[in-house]
Amino acid sequence: MNWTHYDNGNQLAGNTDFNKVVLNTFKYPFLAQHVRLYPNTSTCHNNCSLRMEMYGCKYSSFDHGDYYVGCIVETMDPNLSPVMERVISTNCGTPAACVDLCRDNGYLYAGLSGDNCSCSNSVDKYGRSSHSYCHITCSGDSSAFCGGHYRYSVWRTWDVRCPAVPLVGNASASTSNREHNVKVTYSCLPGFHWPSGTLEEHKSITCQVNNWTATPPACEVAQCTGNPQTVSNATLTQSGNSYLDVATYTCIENHAFQDGTTTKQASCLSNGQWDNSVPSACIRPQCPAVSSSLSYTTANSSDHEAGAAVRYECSPNSTFSDGSSERTRRCLVSGHWDSTEEACGKGHCELTPHQYGGWAKVCN
Repeated sequence: MNWTHYDNGNQLAGNTDFNKVVLNTFKYPFLAQHVRLYPNTSTCHNNCSLRMEMYGCKYSSFDHGDYYVGCIVETMDPNLSPVMERVISTNCGTPAACVDLCRDNGYLYAGLSGDNCSCSNSVDKYGRSSHSYCHITCSGDSSAFCGGHYRYSVWRTWDVRCPAVPLVGNASASTSNREHNVKVTYSCLPGFHWPSGTLEEHKSITCQVNNWTATPPACEVAQCTGNPQTVSNATLTQSGNSYLDVATYTCIENHAFQDGTTTKQASCLSNGQWDNSVPSACIRPQCPAVSSSLSYTTANSSDHEAGAAVRYECSPNSTFSDGSSERTRRCLVSGHWDSTEEACGKGHCELTPHQYGGWAKVCN
């Protein structure tokens, strides 16, 4: 059994009169199935006897949503210490505001008497009154009562609840509430599923006393079954077969998809199937046809598919606009030629006298 110190150095008062009862209250509430006390042998000279009765409430019957403690009596005697240890505000009109102030300042209880908000770590020093004695309507909340004459309406600032809702791998929780008896149900994120054999009752947890029942196993990533689709005239590479992995299709040389792109991807979907939206084939694009009626020009091929190279030659005494008599055009995978088709122009020739006699033919 693991024991936890309630408060190191804390002592409860006792007496030597068997006919009298000494009442002790704990400074702050705690949860326990067993309580262990040690007699202080230094004060009873090793001749101690112990009789104890402990009072509390069953955890399962405790209303964790009700923070109201009761109508607490305050002393009217100036020579006695007040039950409320510190006045935190004289202008506080709602229980919620007073609870927040006392909680923020480290106190266990918050009390209102009119607009006076006071805080304390214990409240049963002088007892409790009937609720009818706390009859002052709160100035900021007409549905609540804020004390009375030498009476405080008191609320607890503390919560008894489970630790934060545990994280479950690749799953979301239905709530972050961690009060007693709260049930939290987990759902796997898209693309993930429960391990095989996980029962429905193992997909949720319940806050019992101050701890959660067993945490579910992590959700596992979905796996795509089978292979991605086949695409003709393309190579395929895969990053894996798990959810969101991709299959990449790259068209072979001089081929492209119908939209002109050369690469497409398909994803492994959350349902365990591959995306089938990729076209079934890469095609070999065609450029505009080679003209068959270019003046003074001949082409060595009529091929106009991607990758084709067509050589154009000018007839004798003809040239292209740049003065050349030969050029080559290539059909690109985009379906466009790499240069503009051009006809050769006929050169102009004249007979001119030659310096050594006769005539010379000059063309330009």
